[in-house]
Amino acid sequence: MTHHRYGDGHSLSVGFDLLAQAARPDADPLLQGLLTQALAATRPPPTAVLTGSVAAVRLALANQGIATPGQALIAPPADSRVLDPGQATLQADNRLLWPFDLAENADTALTVWWQLPEVIGPTVATAQLQVGVSPDLTDYDSLQLSLDLEPRPGLGDVVDALTALAAQNDRYADALEAVQKAQGALHRGHAGKALKAALKAADALSRLHQPQAAAVRRQLALAITTIERRL
Repeated sequence: MTHHRYGDGHSLSVGFDLLAQAARPDADPLLQGLLTQALAATRPPPTAVLTGSVAAVRLALANQGIATPGQALIAPPADSRVLDPGQATLQADNRLLWPFDLAENADTALTVWWQLPEVIGPTVATAQLQVGVSPDLTDYDSLQLSLDLEPRPGLGDVVDALTALAAQNDRYADALEAVQKAQGALHRGHAGKALKAALKAADALSRLHQPQAAAVRRQLALAITTIERRL
């Protein structure tokens, strides 16, 4: 078994079919325990929802009665942008219209992709479920998804973190210098030069095998996404 890690991502490679072996009636309990631990090790921890992030939102419906046609009117968070409406249709008012026709005891789901707003703080998405056939539709239920958007780290945040680390360990000096160059270039409107310097800083941090370096590198990766939007 090999454990791979890059940034916040984890994967495990096993030289045999662990799931099949663990599912056998006469399986060694150690295999079942190994499978449970492998799933826990590769499951990412909950992360903050950042301003400007791209998010997939899934609306799942399960019919527990007779066959039911209807539709869902989905309102994305204010100032967000629909990137992929899935099977829904984007309306002029930025809402999504998703018609469905559920057979008895059937289920269905819709996945849409949004770019969340750049505004810090709470934001809400809603879905109005209606049953029937247009124009004879009846409101059935209202759903709400609340998000609390946190600020995306910028180059200034990375400079502050690296300044503190470089004061204790001069091995961070190269990364600090590169991020400062990136910050200056971005301030002058040279996003391409800023990106090049930021990537140089990321390479410098990858050579420092310390938890603090990994944490700042993840912070820098988020700041780089801000630079890329200005290219």
